[in-house]
Amino acid sequence: LFRDRIPFKYASGESEMTMAMYGLERVFHCRGRKREIQRHLTLGGGRNCIQIYFDFDETSRKVIIAYCGRHLPHYRQSS
Repeated sequence: LFRDRIPFKYASGESEMTMAMYGLERVFHCRGRKREIQRHLTLGGGRNCIQIYFDFDETSRKVIIAYCGRHLPHYRQSS
């Protein structure tokens, strides 16, 4: 039902080209340490979509939300 109302796409990682060009934008600060997170959901489409970058913390058994906002840059984006 959720997917019918708000289309979303899951990606477990980024392309090599995106990481080469924009990898630093996928490094987030979490509890005093830097953490590269590539797993994300993209909700919506076009210029109005948002992304949620997240990972799993095995120690605390919680989901870490590292970023929620406008689509991060990627190598296939149009200028």
